[in-house]
Amino acid sequence: MAPIDMFGWLLCVLLTISFIASIIFLPKNIDSEEKSDKVFSKSIPIKKEIKKEH
Repeated sequence: MAPIDMFGWLLCVLLTISFIASIIFLPKNIDSEEKSDKVFSKSIPIKKEIKKEH
């Protein structure tokens, strides 16, 4: 095989492994992010209405 073919296969294998790993580990991180988003949204102060001066 030519060196470019070896590089292509190596790149394909690395991307496949990283894709499978992201599918496996991503659902665990989504749960923790949803919880932190709920806590963050509760701590956001309510914006006061700005009075327009004429």
